[in-house]
Amino acid sequence: MNLTRNEKHEYFVDGKRVPGVNEILKEEGIAPDFSNVPDIQWHCDLGTYTHNAIRMFFDNTLDESTLAGPVADLFAGFKKFQSEHNLIPDQVEKLMYSTAWNFAGEPDWVGSMNGVQTLIDWKKSASIYPAYLLTIPAYALLLAEAGTPVKKGIIVKLKPNNYEIVPMDITPKYWQALLLTRAWKQKNLKRG
Repeated sequence: MNLTRNEKHEYFVDGKRVPGVNEILKEEGIAPDFSNVPDIQWHCDLGTYTHNAIRMFFDNTLDESTLAGPVADLFAGFKKFQSEHNLIPDQVEKLMYSTAWNFAGEPDWVGSMNGVQTLIDWKKSASIYPAYLLTIPAYALLLAEAGTPVKKGIIVKLKPNNYEIVPMDITPKYWQALLLTRAWKQKNLKRG
């Protein structure tokens, strides 16, 4: 199986388009609407740059001296978290696909945290939106199907020079219910 993703975060399995976790949440009206947020592109870019810095840190390709401004401040929050929680990564932003449920995604970080197999989602937002309550179980389902189940899931809210840990439920039942409801709608309501 050849799983790829393009710059628009669209996923493909052997050249065929498959939905991603965030796409499904958006289509089902669960993803937060940030369209009225001033400077939304700046906030999105800040999140992307921070994620990239974290990924590069774990890939041993990051030159920390190149970070500046808000990215450096959020990365300092990540570094504080990393130094206080014995992180040993298994995978960082790895493309994954569920053959059983036909969706794809990229868990931010999976590995041992303080000796416990943990799924981490990095966030810079001040709020925990309802979509996040489904994102973590969706990724946990992808990991379980791939034979790498996790014991716990958390969101790490990155702040300038600090962080906050938010424990999350990894049980996939609501995510699976959403997928089943989505499939029913597509079949019976003739949706895309």
